[in-house]
Amino acid sequence: MKRRTVLLGGAGALGALAIGWSVLPPRQRLLTSRALPAVAGTVALNGWVRIGADDSIAIVVCKTEMGQGAHTGLAMLLAEELDADWSRVHVEPAPIDAIYNNLVATVEGLPFHPDDDGPLKSLAGWLTAKTMREVGVMMTGGSSSIKDLWLPVREAGASARAMLVGAAAAQWNVPAGECTVVKGKVMHASGSSAGFGELVASAAAQPLPRKPALKDPARFTLIGQPLRRIEAPAKLDGSARFGIDVLPPGLQYASVVMCPTLGGSVARFDANPALALPGVTKVIALPALRGTSGGIAAIADTPYQAMRAAQSVKVEWDQGPGSAIDSDTVYRTLAQALDVETGFAFYRHGDVDAAMASATKKISAEYRAPYLAHAALEPMNCTVQFKDGRATVWASTQVPGIARSAVAQVLGIDSE
Repeated sequence: MKRRTVLLGGAGALGALAIGWSVLPPRQRLLTSRALPAVAGTVALNGWVRIGADDSIAIVVCKTEMGQGAHTGLAMLLAEELDADWSRVHVEPAPIDAIYNNLVATVEGLPFHPDDDGPLKSLAGWLTAKTMREVGVMMTGGSSSIKDLWLPVREAGASARAMLVGAAAAQWNVPAGECTVVKGKVMHASGSSAGFGELVASAAAQPLPRKPALKDPARFTLIGQPLRRIEAPAKLDGSARFGIDVLPPGLQYASVVMCPTLGGSVARFDANPALALPGVTKVIALPALRGTSGGIAAIADTPYQAMRAAQSVKVEWDQGPGSAIDSDTVYRTLAQALDVETGFAFYRHGDVDAAMASATKKISAEYRAPYLAHAALEPMNCTVQFKDGRATVWASTQVPGIARSAVAQVLGIDSE
């Protein structure tokens, strides 16, 4: 009886905690769990902005720039609320932290029609966003970068602005409400003026505003303007660094050949022709992990030697279940499903069958599109430096947290 009482009491307490958690607002997205990595001559006012003594402003971005303009757009959001001098703004990559988890991509993936404004959708979105804040993924995708960070990044800029104004007001002994901010300078009608770089050290001691007032859109000076891409100069002059540009000392190169069918693996391989080539140090088989295909990797002193060696390896593939799938089968299966199945609709309006039955003229057409490669423009690459039980990873990835966990799992080390 006592055991039953304890179990029921424990279940009731957990239920109460779950209900209490569900009605609380989502946790803040201003401060990281650990302070941003120190950079000499700069001070971080929150997890999204770092200001230098030279008035430079680093916007911390947690989205991957893949040509979609996310870095420029996110920098504009923060700089707008900060009233920064745009010419002094640059971006830097974010560390991995829960405040950078993508909430919108998951919420918008819920099975509700976009026009559904009902309470069930609102509740499901609310709970999903709260959950993703705690256990979600820091990722770029689903055209969600600006939607996901529209409020958090603006709030980060407005919060930093309030702290800078508070520092200036305390220094000049005037009310904060009498101060104005224009292009990176805090000013007062008395003639006092100071740049962000002069104020940032004392601003860091100001209390952090959790819900700062945001600008009225009528006062926007950056948002909505056709600004030039913030990363364009670096890409034009060649100073931009991509994943494949990393060259740590003692680097060895691996070239990979994968089984041509999904889920396939290596049945057997002969590495001798590859090992006979100059510069080749090793050839290994790669298991099929995480739903991918297996393959082989040739390791050598230079990229060319590794690629040449990989092509020299004689491989027999176990095609696996993917060998039974081809384009004709896929198209035939889809066509049959369209002819026979009714499908499941999230949203219905009108009566299609009645309209078709009463139509005086019917037009039928079938459109097909081939499979398209969701592939990077640069060669797929990843560089790992393993030393003293720790790994440093350089990877062009949309999901850095998952990439870190995967590397840690393979190397048998802690992912934190």
